[in-house]
Amino acid sequence: MKLCEVNCSMSACVYEAEQKGELAEGTDPMTAEYQQVRNLIFAKLINTERNRKLLETVPNEPVLDLSLVFYLFRNNDPDDEEVLITNSMLKKWKVDYFQVFEDALSNTRQIMGACIKPLKEMIEEMIKGISFDMDLKEEEDVMPMYVLTNLWKRNGAVCVLFWDMVMDLADSLQSDLLVIPSSIHEVILIPEGKGISGEELNELIRSVNESELNPQDVLSDHAYRFPRSAGRMVM
Repeated sequence: MKLCEVNCSMSACVYEAEQKGELAEGTDPMTAEYQQVRNLIFAKLINTERNRKLLETVPNEPVLDLSLVFYLFRNNDPDDEEVLITNSMLKKWKVDYFQVFEDALSNTRQIMGACIKPLKEMIEEMIKGISFDMDLKEEEDVMPMYVLTNLWKRNGAVCVLFWDMVMDLADSLQSDLLVIPSSIHEVILIPEGKGISGEELNELIRSVNESELNPQDVLSDHAYRFPRSAGRMVM
């Protein structure tokens, strides 16, 4: 099923999914056949260096200095515990890596959806109903910031691989983009050349990773670039 584009403008670009799958009641995903779980498998990005040992045991795809890995939920519910897909599970299912890779990316986009929203709008949604004195207008005028994640707001940094979405934003802003790896759950996109140096940005990312994030949520200690000429993320 194709994604349904419900809103796309300079203020927001949201791709909402209509497809939803779930296992039959009482089915254990760890003992199920592949056809029973193929619509429940998703992809996420993790840091390669921080997960060297783990990556020896799971199917994965290198993405620059990151790695794409695959997992499933019991009922496509973001509150469910994740089950990481392992090499032994592929062997049991008698399915090759490329099938899992294809299904995971398709499900990730079609079931979880994706959105790019201004940081201010995202914060306002998070604190709805709470007294809030922070004014981001001045900061946005200097450096517009956009949050890219999925509609579940879980493992959403993988949406940066949806090049067409990111390119739409870059074209709208008429600018190459910097990609800030906020966490495995989202990235922040800003126009390149807005007065902050690469080293300053990387120092800020490292500081937030060390002081604000759980280690398992850290994606990377440095920013990436999204040049319009390349049409994809680069280091």
